[in-house]
Amino acid sequence: MPLPFPAEIPPDFQARRGWRLTLNGAPVEPVTGFTLEAPAFGTLAYGLLPRGYDGWCFHETGGGGVVVAPFATVDGRLHVGVIRQARAFQGGEVWNLPRGFRDPGETASQAARRELFEETGLEVPEAEILVLGPPGNPNSAFFRTDAPGEGMGICAAAVDPAQAAGRTGPDAAHEGITDFRFIPWTEAAGLGDMITNAAVARLLAHLATAPGEVRL
Repeated sequence: MPLPFPAEIPPDFQARRGWRLTLNGAPVEPVTGFTLEAPAFGTLAYGLLPRGYDGWCFHETGGGGVVVAPFATVDGRLHVGVIRQARAFQGGEVWNLPRGFRDPGETASQAARRELFEETGLEVPEAEILVLGPPGNPNSAFFRTDAPGEGMGICAAAVDPAQAAGRTGPDAAHEGITDFRFIPWTEAAGLGDMITNAAVARLLAHLATAPGEVRL
């Protein structure tokens, strides 16, 4: 996707701002801009931003990812299904909700259904996937979601926890997933993963409009 910005950086900006580009171990100077592209993934671009300074941004090919919160009533209380997953940028194994990238042309509900199956093995009809409001930007300092419908889709699905006990999906090994379990929503809301926290908050807001459906 050609990006209308960042634009080329004026010659004096690199020294003024202190950014350095190293390619194959060698510094590159001067730098007026660069892009790193993967057609199936997205474009990382560095250049002059609209506010008049240089920086980088990332745009996903599919317009954004999706997170899905499987939920159920356990002992009369709301529980959320989380996976244990290896995430090097978060320091190792973490507990978080199933999530992933959207394929080009894929809707949030389609991607949520696919990711839920791939990571947990749970199969939920697309019609039963709840889309919890508009997409969200996971980090507006760097991620581009300026086109309509772009951003992280936030979804949920009511499931039977008995069918999910101790299982993982067909992509679990590839994704570094080693466990899947249901925990009280209060624990899920306190996990050290902001995307999980946001999805739990959206789920609570949705359930608050359907009193009697699930006890918090």
